[in-house]
Amino acid sequence: MATNTMEVFYLGTFADMDTNENDYVAENAGNLVGQKFGGSGAPLYNNIKSLTTTDADNDGVVRTNSGGQTGEQLTYNGVSSTFDSIVGYNATITYNDGTTGNVVVVVMQDAAGRTFLAPWVAGHANNTALGIKPIQSIKLDSINANNNIGSSINQEKNAFLDGTVNGTSGNDTMGTSYTDADGTKMNAYGGNDTVDAGAGNDTVDTGSGNDLVYGGTGNDSIHGGMGNDTIYGGADNDTLVGDEGDDALYGDAGADLLYGQEGNDALYGGDGNDTLRGEVGNDTLYGGGGDDSLVGGTGTDVLYGGDGNDQLYGQEDADSLEGGAGNDYVSGGTGNDTVKGDAGHDSVYGGDGDDSLYGGIGNDSLYGGTGNDRLDGGDDSDYFKFEDGFGADIVVGGEGGIDFDKIDLSQLSNPVTVSYSGNEAGAITGSSGSISFSQIEAITTTSKDDYFDGTMSQNGVTLDLGAGNDTAFGTNGNDSIFGGAGDDYIDSWGGTDTVYGGAGNDTVLGGAGNDLLHGGDGNDVMQGWTGNDTLYGGAGNDTLQSCEGNELIDGGNDADTFLITQSGGQDTILGGGGGTDDDTLDFNDENATSGVTVTYSANEQGTYSFSSASGSGYFYDIEAVNGTEFADNINASNTTTGTEINAGAGNDTIVGGAGSDTLYGGLGDDSIYGGTGTGGYDDLYGGDGNDKIHSSDSDGNYTFGGAGNDTVYGGSGFDSVEGGDGNDVLYGGGGGDILTGDQGDDTIDGGAGNDVIFGGEGNDSLTAGAGDDVVLGGGGNDTVSGGDGADQLFGEGGNDRLTGGAGSDTLTGGAGQDTFALAQSGGADTVTDFDMTLDQGHTVDQLDVSDLRTLSGDPVKWRDVVVTDTNGDGTGDAILTFPEGETVILQGISPSQVEGKQAMGQMGIPCFVAGTQIQTPTGWCAVEVLTVGDMVQTQAGPARIIWAGARSLSVADLAAHPTDKPIHFDAGTIGNTTPLLLSPQHAVALQRPDGNIMFVRARHLAEANMRGVRVANGVKTVRYHHILLNHHGVLSAAGAAVESMYPGPQALQVLPVVERLRIAAAIRSCRQRAFLGITNLADLSNIYGSRAYPLARRSDLKSSRRMGQWIPLGKRPSFDEAPIIAGWP
Repeated sequence: MATNTMEVFYLGTFADMDTNENDYVAENAGNLVGQKFGGSGAPLYNNIKSLTTTDADNDGVVRTNSGGQTGEQLTYNGVSSTFDSIVGYNATITYNDGTTGNVVVVVMQDAAGRTFLAPWVAGHANNTALGIKPIQSIKLDSINANNNIGSSINQEKNAFLDGTVNGTSGNDTMGTSYTDADGTKMNAYGGNDTVDAGAGNDTVDTGSGNDLVYGGTGNDSIHGGMGNDTIYGGADNDTLVGDEGDDALYGDAGADLLYGQEGNDALYGGDGNDTLRGEVGNDTLYGGGGDDSLVGGTGTDVLYGGDGNDQLYGQEDADSLEGGAGNDYVSGGTGNDTVKGDAGHDSVYGGDGDDSLYGGIGNDSLYGGTGNDRLDGGDDSDYFKFEDGFGADIVVGGEGGIDFDKIDLSQLSNPVTVSYSGNEAGAITGSSGSISFSQIEAITTTSKDDYFDGTMSQNGVTLDLGAGNDTAFGTNGNDSIFGGAGDDYIDSWGGTDTVYGGAGNDTVLGGAGNDLLHGGDGNDVMQGWTGNDTLYGGAGNDTLQSCEGNELIDGGNDADTFLITQSGGQDTILGGGGGTDDDTLDFNDENATSGVTVTYSANEQGTYSFSSASGSGYFYDIEAVNGTEFADNINASNTTTGTEINAGAGNDTIVGGAGSDTLYGGLGDDSIYGGTGTGGYDDLYGGDGNDKIHSSDSDGNYTFGGAGNDTVYGGSGFDSVEGGDGNDVLYGGGGGDILTGDQGDDTIDGGAGNDVIFGGEGNDSLTAGAGDDVVLGGGGNDTVSGGDGADQLFGEGGNDRLTGGAGSDTLTGGAGQDTFALAQSGGADTVTDFDMTLDQGHTVDQLDVSDLRTLSGDPVKWRDVVVTDTNGDGTGDAILTFPEGETVILQGISPSQVEGKQAMGQMGIPCFVAGTQIQTPTGWCAVEVLTVGDMVQTQAGPARIIWAGARSLSVADLAAHPTDKPIHFDAGTIGNTTPLLLSPQHAVALQRPDGNIMFVRARHLAEANMRGVRVANGVKTVRYHHILLNHHGVLSAAGAAVESMYPGPQALQVLPVVERLRIAAAIRSCRQRAFLGITNLADLSNIYGSRAYPLARRSDLKSSRRMGQWIPLGKRPSFDEAPIIAGWP
């Protein structure tokens, strides 16, 4: 059995045309007359099918089942059916190019009703019309022949053209003149080609016309040419070029390259990583699956990336771009574009023009570019970046998904101002443009000096200020703020915030909430405010302030200052140990109401609390403490490495440790203790106020009292002590000290050791103490005492009093009228500059020998002094030797200058100032009214005045001899009911601590700093009155117990000769018997009798430094009451 396969047009299924199988006529063949098959929308050449026939008897004829014949089988689409009928029709053909023709066609039908248009036998003339061109449609006009016998097996096998130029399975080059295997020729039918390149890497150029091209498999290159072409690349990596016309390009599978070129083209990348370029015209580009690249070119283009991570570029004109699924890059280019990222983490760029950008779902990045753009991030965490040249933009962050939207201004060349108007919404202004934003959770500003104000937002913000000196106020929510480089001012405002100041000298304020603040590098100022805050200063010399709440403050490296606010919580302070490491705990809060107690428990660590305010804390790695303006108690006694303490104002108590401490008392009356141990050396500063300072026993301590009347104790080591301004009291203690009084009337006691003492300005009292000391009085009228050892005493400027004390001392008075006092058992002293110039009957400089005694205990007289010289021949310096062995060398003074009573006399007349009230048996009387013969009341009862005199000193006299100024006693000081003035030599009766009564000169009481007693420097002129009684007695002057005049050698020496004679006559009349044989006036004191009480030496006063232990007799009952003191009559 033979078979044959031929091409046919499948026309469809119709009713049976041959209803009577007993003849050879198809009775219903007319049913198809007038039928048209195919058309422009469904051309017949697209419906060419394959039909298989059988020849059971192998006679070359395929028979129908008519007229009793056995019908052969027709197989179509895999289904066989009996050949039923065959009819010839006169038909009109319409070709693909629109031309027509008339031809006779053969129509076959099987028993199933399937109807086919078959070719003629090979070589038949009608086949030419059927195969010359692709047939679009055929209309059956009339029946030509109705004979159901059958057809030849030799029907034309490839009679019809399918309209497709088919390539081979190889690599074809199909140009405009290409003809395929079945005879279909490119551009043969008016230019509208259908091309199937088939397998292989084909190159197709269809030329002009509206072509349809299938690339098939392989890496094809297809050019549509002019016309509206449709091109399918097929599988693999194809290159499709639409050329001119409105083309449709389909890349299909593979990594395809599609070029629309001129015209309004539609490009579909399909699967694979495709590249689509619309170029000229209003194009539509679809990337499809894969990571595609779409470029719109000129014209108003529409780009859709589809699946995959695509790149879309609108380029010129107003384009519409949508990335689709995947992480896409979408750029509008020039023009007013609509740019959408869609799903995925997209990068969306507006470019030039007034663009609308939409991020869609995912973490998108949106770049508006120039022009007035609208940027909408959509869902999730979006990023909006701006560069110079942006216009009046609108930014909407979007709220869906994982929402964290950010505006980035870091690329702008000029600073901006960011102002929130509500939650996550506000405006950004600057020289580049303006931005209205909403639904934004984060902002990065420029590298310039930006300003940020988030205070109108209740929601927090993440803020990166970048470089520059920025100013920022956070929101009322929970902010994260990064200052970046530059000197920033950051106030995080409300909420629980996290702030990083970054590099630069930043100011960081925490605001309300439990904030975490980082200063970063630089010298930062930080403050927590309310809440339990945590502060980290970082590197640099930071200032960190605690506020309310329980705070943790860590200064980090370098020298940090911690400002502690009162009324806070319980804080923990960590000074840090890196860098310069000199951290300070500062309690000097301007709003403080209480002093602080600071207790070191070990080196650099301890606790603090306030005496009358809330707040306390622990501190670690702290090297220095600053106190409040109130009374502080700062105790570092448990430390060994050294501490710096500045107590500030207030009456503070400071205690150092065993190390090298630096302690500042500041304002107020402070008590400062250098600490214990000898391992370090301290620097102690009292500051303003009357301070009391105690140095430690180590060597090398420096103490400065500062302003105020300070008391300083040096300790047992080597100290350097400076009093500063004020009337200071300095004690050197043990060791060789340097003590300086500076300004004021200072009292300095060097103590043990070889000391150096500088009195400075003022009327100072300087005592060297034990050791070989050097004492310099400085300016003012100083009292300088050497003490034990070989001392060097310098009075320097002023009218000074120098006492060598025990040991062989060297005394130099310097300028002024100086007094050199010799101490009992004082050794061999040397005076280097004794001034023998006479002035009103006495030398400029004077010797005070009132402490010296004869071997019988009497005061020394001029006759008791032996004068020799250093050379032993009368040519050397004068040496004065006293009865108990004391000597003084007067350098530059010859023996002849000091020999005799005239030369040795000293000035010293006890006298009263005019106006002084003296008690008499009949009442009180002014001293200037009393005359010879008047009775006065004494301790022994009434006594008669035998001589009275007076002496006036002018302004010039007191200026030339300031040591003659009177001594002032405040009312009540020595029993006087009113203020009292006495001459410097006048003696006051006092009871010693041991109960004995002694006379003490008025000037000695002033020098001993007895309370209420001072030199009356304000007195310009004075008139002294003298009362000599028939025996020496104690008078009551204004209630004070004072002596009457005693006619000793010193007192008589300074009186005029005529007054001496009068006194001698007065004494003779009351001491007639004793006066016989006396010719020397100096012996009058022997005739007159002894003093009522002994005269105290200066050494007696030194033995009891506190004059309060001496009781003035004037404070006892008056003379007319019963005596109650031993020795009182």
